[in-house]
Amino acid sequence: MQPTLCSRCHKNVAVIFVTRIEGGETKNEGLCLKCAKELGIKPVEDMMQKMGISDEDLDNLTNEMMSAFGGAEGMEGLMVPEEDGEDEDDEDEPTPEDEEPAQDKEE
Repeated sequence: MQPTLCSRCHKNVAVIFVTRIEGGETKNEGLCLKCAKELGIKPVEDMMQKMGISDEDLDNLTNEMMSAFGGAEGMEGLMVPEEDGEDEDDEDEPTPEDEEPAQDKEE
C-alpha cells in the first residue's frame, strides 16, 4: 500500500483512515494524526491521552514521519485520497497498459 497525504491538510502522511456515508455515498478519507485530533476523532484522542502524548509530541512525531519519507521532496509521489473512494481523474491519464511500448530509433 502506497502512503497517502492527509485529505484535510495535504501536508502530512495519512495514518488514520475513515469511511463516512453522506447522502448514500461512501466517502473515504485519510487523515494525519494532527488533523484527526483537531476533528475530535475519539479513538485518536483516547490513544493520545492514555499514552501521554502532548501536542508537542504529536508535532515531533509528524516531523519524524515526514523525515522517514524524505521530507517534502519525498512527498511528491504521494497521492491525496479521493473523497468518494474512486479516482475519477485516472480516466484522462494513461495507464501502463494504455502506453505504447518505446520503439528503438535508428540513428
